Amino acid sequence: MIKQRFLFGFIIILIIGLLSVKMAAAQKLYGDAVYLKNGSVITGTITQNDSIKGLKITNECGIWFFQHSEYDSIGFFPGDKYYIAKNKGYFNLSSAGFLFGIDATPVPSVTMINGIKLSSKFSSGIGIGYEYFDWNVLPVFADARYYFSNEGFSPLLIAQLGYSISLENLPSNYWYKSVNKTYGGIMWSLGGGIRAGITQKTAFIAGIHYRFQKLSYESDNWIPGEKSLTHSNYNRVTISIGFLFE
Repeated sequence: MIKQRFLFGFIIILIIGLLSVKMAAAQKLYGDAVYLKNGSVITGTITQNDSIKGLKITNECGIWFFQHSEYDSIGFFPGDKYYIAKNKGYFNLSSAGFLFGIDATPVPSVTMINGIKLSSKFSSGIGIGYEYFDWNVLPVFADARYYFSNEGFSPLLIAQLGYSISLENLPSNYWYKSVNKTYGGIMWSLGGGIRAGITQKTAFIAGIHYRFQKLSYESDNWIPGEKSLTHSNYNRVTISIGFLFE
């Protein structure tokens, strides 16, 4: 049953990814674009790109000249209503999904990441969320992402590292043990996904990644007055969808 649910979720993400590819392919290019290092984007028609004289782009505002040291890259501009990866600045990513594990019931995972775009392809941020393993936890983590393209549709890589805070105690008879206290533990995640632009500043994100979580709890030992600390390692696969605001 667990494997069937995991397969179903994977198929849904795959279908969404294929639809996103089709939507991205349907977008018509509007013209040339120069992505400046200060975060601005100049659109128009590039009429000169010389290693010595620099780059010249023409639009309705006039003629613009830039040296190679002033811009990060050049590309295409698909119009105001389409997403363009921002070079620098604040972003927010809110996601919801499920944690899947062998012989474990799928449980929800909700996260929110706030961070900074360091370039059009790389971002870093701090995330917080809510998840459930054998008890409720609050993960707090650093998040790093690499996007393979500046355009609306792009594959991406995901890396996370942090600590989950325990939010509740277990029943006193958990696994026939008298539990006194629960503890959080280290968490990390690696995976990938896709980005599909929705508007100029928003995009859809779908991801699938491996998730590791370490938790522990304290219980009474069989020797009166002594305590035992039990550690548990959880290995999960996370399938999530979210919205990116830049």
